[in-house]
Amino acid sequence: MDQVAAVLHDPAGADALERLWAACDGDAQALEPMVRTARAHLLDHSFAAEFNRLVSLLDAALRHRGDICKTDDMQAALKTLLMHFRPYRTYFGDEAVQDHTADVTALNAARAAAVPCLDHDQGRALENMMRVLSARPEHAPPVCVRRAQQAFEHLTAPLAAKSLEDTAFYRYGRLLSRNEVGADPGTLSMPIAGFHARCADRLRHYPDALLATATHDHKRGEDARARLMVLSEMAGEWETTVQGWFVRNGATDTTGPDRVDEIMLYQTLVGAWPLEPFANGTARQHFRDRILGWQTKALREAKRHTGWIDPDVAYEDACAAFATRLLDPAISGNFLHQMESLVARIAPAGALNGLSQTLLRLTTPGVPDLYQGCDLWDFSLVDPDNRTLPDFLHRAALLEQSTRFSAAAAIWRTGRVKQDLIRRILSFRQQYPDLFARGTYEPVTLNGPDRDHAIAFIRRHGPLRLLVVAPRLPLAMRPGADTLALGREMGLSLAMSAEEAQWHSLLGDVPQRIIRPFERGNVPLVCLIHDADTSGRLKI
Repeated sequence: MDQVAAVLHDPAGADALERLWAACDGDAQALEPMVRTARAHLLDHSFAAEFNRLVSLLDAALRHRGDICKTDDMQAALKTLLMHFRPYRTYFGDEAVQDHTADVTALNAARAAAVPCLDHDQGRALENMMRVLSARPEHAPPVCVRRAQQAFEHLTAPLAAKSLEDTAFYRYGRLLSRNEVGADPGTLSMPIAGFHARCADRLRHYPDALLATATHDHKRGEDARARLMVLSEMAGEWETTVQGWFVRNGATDTTGPDRVDEIMLYQTLVGAWPLEPFANGTARQHFRDRILGWQTKALREAKRHTGWIDPDVAYEDACAAFATRLLDPAISGNFLHQMESLVARIAPAGALNGLSQTLLRLTTPGVPDLYQGCDLWDFSLVDPDNRTLPDFLHRAALLEQSTRFSAAAAIWRTGRVKQDLIRRILSFRQQYPDLFARGTYEPVTLNGPDRDHAIAFIRRHGPLRLLVVAPRLPLAMRPGADTLALGREMGLSLAMSAEEAQWHSLLGDVPQRIIRPFERGNVPLVCLIHDADTSGRLKI
């Protein structure tokens, strides 16, 4: 979820997005101080009992080793360590003997960040605790050490989740498509080479890892994120648009929302906006109710102006009134026209991003997961919206209707093209499981001025070769509003010798020249098969 999203964002948009975020208000901070503030608050309030128990267990473990530290020094050192410990947990407390390289790295990184904040006695307490927390199970540490390790690991996991995903994700609004489970919102993008490196590493070490782009706990649907990714390609224009909305929509003329909550609302509207016009007033009201439900949860999770335990009803009501006013055609017709025009312009590129992440999930090393209902477009918001029961009968009926991939693309707003892509590739995976489970992963070099607009690789197993070319940064590719087809010639070629091979396509037609996979007038998604065995056994 993190890797495929990061590689589909445009790093060139970072400066404009950062400027817009910084212009919001004093709460528009960088991510790191925001997370540390949230951690400190949670340790003092939500996890005080767990923290004190951990101090007590560490004290017992240290005394068993003959190390005695003052309680105040231990508390200060441990709190500082927890403030800087970013992963969910270490695994020293588990029974199994395993590779603890990542655990040691994580603990050492947190220690290095903590030491400058501590005095001499606190630093000594930290070093003593580090020896307890990093004791390996194969060295048979005493029970008191294992209990301390387990208590540490039971605290760091919910602390990480609550501080980052359930607090900072609702406070940090640079670009919400990066505020997702497993991701670091402070990292906007990943280079193509970095994505290839992650895929190769997964094949070597975790070939059966689950590949998910949606879960029961995601903050917004995978296709809502895919649409928001497009804003990184047009960040300067987005900055100008939002600054105009700040001025004209008058949020600060009331008691709420402030700029941080306002910019998050605009991004949520862009991501969740329907592909077809509202059929009637009931449909419009249903959309408004979804937005208001998201807004209440987002405001309370952020814990800036309100919260679950002690909600500020006046601020929440003001924010709800603002959102309701924005979505009322009789009051905000100009804003709604701008929103509809913006979504109409970027939705085709967002759809290509959604298809690209689906194609990559289905073909890179690992086992693809399909969350309920995500075989069609998913523009859902955080729970309970993303847990609404899908219309499985409708999806099953679509599967019974055979169609060409290009025909499905011509009605892409129905989501049929996404389901057709999934059906075709999963059917092929079923026929040739070893190609995907154990096949090589070979990045293909791209040449030409448009080389940043694709991700290409080969999977190879025995006589079979699978060539995948997925689109990237599609707004500049000018996808057709009705067909998703390329609207211009692409200066992009594959650095491989493939012209002489007999290739078969799982998606659409085989390109006239394999080394130039994206052809104007065609949907830029390529998934080709070559079988070196000439016995004609290939099944597609």
